[in-house]
Amino acid sequence: MLSVLFLVCIIYSISDRINTTVRNGLEASLFGIIRQLATVFMILFGLIFFKEPFIITKILGALIIVFSNILIFFEKSQKKLNKFVILGILSNIIFSFALFLEINLSSHFNLSFYVSLTLIIPAVILIIFEKIKFKNLVNEFKSSNKYAVLIAGLCWGLMSLVELKAYQLKDVTTVAPLCALAVIGNVFVGYTFLKEKNNLSKKLIAACLIIIGVILINLQKQKNKLLFFKFVYYTKWRPM
Repeated sequence: MLSVLFLVCIIYSISDRINTTVRNGLEASLFGIIRQLATVFMILFGLIFFKEPFIITKILGALIIVFSNILIFFEKSQKKLNKFVILGILSNIIFSFALFLEINLSSHFNLSFYVSLTLIIPAVILIIFEKIKFKNLVNEFKSSNKYAVLIAGLCWGLMSLVELKAYQLKDVTTVAPLCALAVIGNVFVGYTFLKEKNNLSKKLIAACLIIIGVILINLQKQKNKLLFFKFVYYTKWRPM
């Protein structure tokens, strides 16, 4: 179990290191599109390895959410396929594999403690292999917006905690596309607080498509409830 935990941390550190290079070589919008591949890979893992049922409405809803996120990030001026795109795809495959491993692994630990380990250990691995000096980290922190760094770190930890808990409680094919809703949240925050109004019509279309995608994902659950109530009504069945 500990060996798998260490493997997950190594994989996360590799993914984080690759993403640093990819972010430097690609536009933010294109990087955002590539990040959606993680959702696609998690859905495939859920179908193939977790043997989750192939429900057409759920898969269609997931694909609509992924397409909506790509629509938000897409820019006509983006560069063609290059090594950074390939590295980005590789990074998301690696990240999805690590997330796939830890869905079951995390259930054997206190979840908060587990998330702390998967954030701290990869950071230590990168510090050691990149030969980063402690004083450089201190200087970087002092020269940055300290409150932004602390808030971002806190939110990232909480996000990891909630995401893993969701994967433990629900099907991967349901949770993975819903996690992609963070993109539309970023759009809302940007519009509300940062006054980002560029491509507003495209973002509104994407938001509507995401709502449709969420409805489709939950459609089967509503059907099951409806069938249950019909069963109770016609058979007069009551739970003991």
